[in-house]
Amino acid sequence: MLLQVLGTAAGGGLPQWNCVCPGCAGAHAHPHRRRRHASLALRADEGRWYLAGATPGIGDQIEDSPVLGRPDGDRAVSTQTSTEIRSREELTARLRAVATERYHDRHPFNVRMHEGRLSPAELRRWIINRFHYQRHIPVKDALILAKFDDPALRRAWIRRIQDHDGEKDGDGGIERWLRLGEAAGIERGRLESGDEVLPGVRLAVDGYVNFCRLRGPLEAVAASLTELSAPTIMRTRIAAFEQHYPWIDTDGLTYFRRRIDQGGRDSEEALALVLRWAGTREQQDAAVAALGFKCDVLWSLLDAVDNAGERP
Repeated sequence: MLLQVLGTAAGGGLPQWNCVCPGCAGAHAHPHRRRRHASLALRADEGRWYLAGATPGIGDQIEDSPVLGRPDGDRAVSTQTSTEIRSREELTARLRAVATERYHDRHPFNVRMHEGRLSPAELRRWIINRFHYQRHIPVKDALILAKFDDPALRRAWIRRIQDHDGEKDGDGGIERWLRLGEAAGIERGRLESGDEVLPGVRLAVDGYVNFCRLRGPLEAVAASLTELSAPTIMRTRIAAFEQHYPWIDTDGLTYFRRRIDQGGRDSEEALALVLRWAGTREQQDAAVAALGFKCDVLWSLLDAVDNAGERP
């Protein structure tokens, strides 16, 4: 019998996306220290492979293993697939696929929102908790900006901070989200206090901010590519609010309207940077994984909101 170890870390691998302990921090900073979730491949006498502890990332684990093969000696998964550099077109297609297939518009909570099946209490709970994410967007963008050596790139990226913080009082995405809350019957002070933010939401947002703090420019920028799907979900959301939630003043939907153009612009700029910087297969895979991580953050945030109260 032949045994092949595919991973040795617990709880999803090392580093954990929401942890900054010495072990995880070291793995964030030094990719060679990273380990996959514990799992094992066993090859029986007849040559058949069996998996023990298969994880959601088993495909990547198999792809990275040089010994998994068939009895005739041919590789079950070509090792070339993990080292061959993708073309720009292939990498673009892969990133767009992740941003589409794993985006949070497919989360049951968002599906119910867009179908008009949320109660006022549920919708307000989402607005309150999503604001915790919104107010941290300029924080993560400041962390990313600080990684850039090029002044021209810093000047371009600072616009993202201004988009949310505004260039003057009473302007910007954060202000527009506060107005959305007011249109939904949530007092501004209630939103700004953060008293009702759920622990799971805090954990997800902290994990994303720490990711941008600890990872290099490539991964931090790649994580922002969820914006590739932002214009679509914004259009869907505007239509859903106007049709299903008429009790919310349409002036409160300005945030969504503005993000259609901003999200399209930001995603194309970030995609161009990722395509320029990801010069090796390892860097390309890291960019794809970073985008997948960000999708998980958004999904986890909605999990917390969805599970916090009774459904109608």
